[in-house]
Amino acid sequence: MTDEERQKRIHHHMYETCEGIAEHAERIVKLEELCTDMWPIARSGVCIDRCAHYDECMQQYDERGCMLKQQMDKLGIPHD
Repeated sequence: MTDEERQKRIHHHMYETCEGIAEHAERIVKLEELCTDMWPIARSGVCIDRCAHYDECMQQYDERGCMLKQQMDKLGIPHD
C-alpha cells in the first residue's frame, strides 16, 4: 500500500465509517487474528516469493529476518 492509499484508508476509517471505539477495537482484534492465522504460512516459506516484503527480506534476512514478523512485533501481535 502506498502512503497515499494508506492516508485514504485512515481518512475513511476516521471520518466516513461512523464506527465507534468498540467497532474499531473489534476490527483491530480481527486483523490481529488474521495475522496470527497467516503467520505459520509465512514462517514456513511456502509463499515467500509472493510476499510483499520478499525483496527487502532477502536483502536484509541475515540481519533482521522476516519483515512480517517484525511488523507483528511492532504491533504487539503474538506469534510463535
